[in-house]
Amino acid sequence: MARIDKRNEDTTFIPKKGKKAVPAYLDYVNEQVDIINEVNPTAGTLVADIISESTSDTGVTIGGVLIKDGTGTPKSVAKFEDDGANAIVTLGEASTPAVIKDGGTVGDGKSDAYFNIKTVKYTIGALGVAGVDYNAATEAGKTQQNFQLGVADIIPELSRVLDVVVVCTTKWQDTGTGDETLGTEVGSASSGAEYLASANIDDVTDINSLAADGLGHIQTTIAASSVWVGLTPATYNWEDIDDGVTDIYVTYIDNYNVS
Repeated sequence: MARIDKRNEDTTFIPKKGKKAVPAYLDYVNEQVDIINEVNPTAGTLVADIISESTSDTGVTIGGVLIKDGTGTPKSVAKFEDDGANAIVTLGEASTPAVIKDGGTVGDGKSDAYFNIKTVKYTIGALGVAGVDYNAATEAGKTQQNFQLGVADIIPELSRVLDVVVVCTTKWQDTGTGDETLGTEVGSASSGAEYLASANIDDVTDINSLAADGLGHIQTTIAASSVWVGLTPATYNWEDIDDGVTDIYVTYIDNYNVS
């Protein structure tokens, strides 16, 4: 809708359907033009600041929500904001909305809980393989190589590992010569197998994880702890294995960072 220009002289308004012409005086017409342009300050945009009740204290119902002067009470809330430290999403009933912040904190207006089940993923590749977290070192032999996942202890203090999954995503092999048989074990210390005993995980169909009966869980400790992966080739020396990738997923309960 385009803005309306003011008139500079009196005019005559001729209604449709042949009704009698009526005068349109300059001051009155321009007063109405000002009102229209106030709610249409720019071409194509209508602006209305206030919706007034036609009957005092009766209110206006929009989409099933009753809104009265100064007392708007929505049935539910959906709000997105940033407090400078966290991205915050508020959802739910207006009286007790759920507030979700970075890191997983949830508040219902009365108490707080914490999404404390977490999974981290690491990748180990053969010598020279790109796009992995760790590569096998050059060694003339079949000695077990051990990899500590993460910079240091990835399991926080007071926390417990729920599951460990290892899966081969690229076949381990000496390209052009033959496939590798790669023993893979997972423990809480170097060369350990507290989580997963050694199993051959060297083909894209190979996967291993904690037993369904819960065996493989170890005692929760006061101190933070590590997860180690040990790889041992049986066919070729490390220096000859030029392809292969294994993914490791570690799922744990984080009891330390509960807010």
